[in-house]
Amino acid sequence: MKKKYGFWIVEEQLPFVFPLLGLAVLWFAFGWAQFSDLLQEPAYYYQGSAASHQTLHASIYIFFVGIAVLGATSVIGKRIARKLPESRIAKSAMGFTTLSAIFTLILGVIYGFANFSMNFGTRGTDEFVRIFSVYVPIILDAGLLVAVILLSFVARHEGEEDV
Repeated sequence: MKKKYGFWIVEEQLPFVFPLLGLAVLWFAFGWAQFSDLLQEPAYYYQGSAASHQTLHASIYIFFVGIAVLGATSVIGKRIARKLPESRIAKSAMGFTTLSAIFTLILGVIYGFANFSMNFGTRGTDEFVRIFSVYVPIILDAGLLVAVILLSFVARHEGEEDV
C-alpha cells in the first residue's frame, strides 16, 4: 500500500521533491544575492574604484545559504530513497539524489574558488572585512562539502551493506 503525503505526493515520489525544493531555493537565493549586490553602495560601482574600497557583501553568505539548502535537501532525499523498497522508481530516486549531491559539491567547489580568487591580491582592506568576506565563507564551504560527502556517500544506516 502506498503511503500518501498530501494530496498528490506518494512515498516513492518524496525523494524527488526534496532536491527539487532545494534547487528552487538555490535559484531564489542566487537571484536575491545578485539583487543585494546591486543595492549595496550603487555609487561605488560607477566610480570604478573596486580595488581601493572593499566592503562586506551580503551576497557571499546568501550564495552559501542557497548551496547549503541544496546540500541539505539532497542528503534528506537520498536518505529517504535508501529506505524505499527495491523498484525502478527507487533506483531512479537514488540516481537523482546522487546527481543532486554531486551538483551541490560542484557548486560548492566553484563557490570556494570564486570567493578566494575574487579577493586574491586586494591590499589595504580592513582585517575584519577580509576575515568575514574571505576566510569564514571558505571554512563554512569546506565544512559543507565534507558534510555532504560524508552524509551522502559514506554514512550508512544499520543493516545496509555495500553493493
